[in-house]
Amino acid sequence: MSRQTALLFLSAVIITSCVDYQEEKPSAKDERTKLEVQTVPVRLSKPAVVIFEMDSLEIEQLKEADGEDIFYTAADDLMWYNYQLQQKMDSLAIPMMYTEDDTLKVITPNQTYEIVKDSTFTVYTYFYYDGEDLTRVDLFDLLDN
Repeated sequence: MSRQTALLFLSAVIITSCVDYQEEKPSAKDERTKLEVQTVPVRLSKPAVVIFEMDSLEIEQLKEADGEDIFYTAADDLMWYNYQLQQKMDSLAIPMMYTEDDTLKVITPNQTYEIVKDSTFTVYTYFYYDGEDLTRVDLFDLLDN
């Protein structure tokens, strides 16, 4: 290889290595589309709590909307109450299941439910299966009953 060819090759390598590379991140719409097509069936025959969690993209959007101080204060409180619920459900031998999926199919002996996450869902959104019906419930109702 001639000296001129080697210099040309070396110059090309240096120029391409100096280019600022930015990884293309999927847009919220792209990410949402991927999540919406995921459906993980869950079979329930005994009482259980199903908890929808926000995914990282939804949490970031919530932080932007509410402000980080408010978000973290509320999240801290929510974590405490969720811990209290976990203690109560453990004492009653009622399992708690978490999902970040946007759609969840729940199959029970009496009925099949398809839960689709919507704008009313919060950091944690709770559903309780009592052995008969699956209903959306408030965290504090679960703690009180």
